[in-house]
Amino acid sequence: MNILLFLPAAGVILLQAMGPKSFRAGLYMLQVQIILAYPFSSKFFISYVTRAFEFNRVFIYKWTVNWRFVDESIFLSHEFSQTLLFLQANILLFYCFTRWLKPSDMSVFRIIQTVIFPMPRSPGLQKAILGKMTPEYILKTLYTCNLIGILCARSLHYQFYSWFSWTLPYLLSTTNLHPLIQFVIWVAQEYSWNVFPSTKMSSAIVVSANALILVGVWFGTKGDFEPQSNANSDMASISVTESSPVIPSSSRSLSNSSPGGILPTVSNSATSSKRDKKKRK
Repeated sequence: MNILLFLPAAGVILLQAMGPKSFRAGLYMLQVQIILAYPFSSKFFISYVTRAFEFNRVFIYKWTVNWRFVDESIFLSHEFSQTLLFLQANILLFYCFTRWLKPSDMSVFRIIQTVIFPMPRSPGLQKAILGKMTPEYILKTLYTCNLIGILCARSLHYQFYSWFSWTLPYLLSTTNLHPLIQFVIWVAQEYSWNVFPSTKMSSAIVVSANALILVGVWFGTKGDFEPQSNANSDMASISVTESSPVIPSSSRSLSNSSPGGILPTVSNSATSSKRDKKKRK
């Protein structure tokens, strides 16, 4: 089930990197899932589909790690699960259009056009997009998408910490928070997951820490794709300064006083000196 939390980010990455060909990659992924599930689905298809992806499952309140500070009646309600699902969808869309689509700057219209009327991209545009999709960008996108799903999960059990504990140090390093604050958040997260059974305080720390990390990542990645205008202008000024030599004022006066510039002036002076020598002889 945890791999589904990465799926929205994987779709965004493939859509930008491959364009219309990303749908073919999605079919390959679906084929792999069908092949792996065949030994089970061939004999117990209904049971496999309903149990492998049991989205309407009702969790036990006493085992929850993240929502213990919520009242049990609210935790078990259908409205609470729908609210979390709505919140997750909106956070994913917000990150998608403000961060994840920055390499291609694809708009909603462009995405719909790619899905309905797929057209091949020019080699130059494809190269420019792939140049912005660095390994760091892919890692941030996948880890952030996973953490959004963790934050909005209806219930987290203790073994679920293995889903994302190894991603927290990297995500914290991408924030604009002070290193000391990053360390405090990480320690608080570790502490809250080692409290058994969970308490209202420990569960509140889990949700708050994940929310702080997501906010910090959003602000920390704000300038990832901004053009380096200041650096370019500085380099341009340096290159112009180095390419234009400084001419002394005396040389300028000499060159301006004679039509031929400096060299004709020097040659004329040499000729007049030779004439003086002949006269003396």
